[in-house]
Amino acid sequence: VQQYQEAAAELLVICNNDKYFSSDCNEKLGLVERKFLNRDGLPQRKWFRHILQAPGLFLGYSADAFPGIQQALDSNNLTQALEQIQIAAMQIQSASNFLSFEELKNATLK
Repeated sequence: VQQYQEAAAELLVICNNDKYFSSDCNEKLGLVERKFLNRDGLPQRKWFRHILQAPGLFLGYSADAFPGIQQALDSNNLTQALEQIQIAAMQIQSASNFLSFEELKNATLK
């Protein structure tokens, strides 16, 4: 999560100060949300794919934060909770990598 926060902060600085990257900034901001989708979906609810928020299993339409993890903990399924933590970490890492401007910065320096 810290790496994601750092990447987002760097993106904000770049977007606010460098007009050269404005279209890249818009693209990253518009598409980063997709990086939080897990193609396999949530346990017992494959149609919900967002790892940061989804309706709770027993909450109706009220949302759970980190629903896969929360659902596993509510069910006392520690194995599934650990699996969901790993999935969430990978998705957050993917979002952090997507927000990074390292590739773009290196390309413009060459």
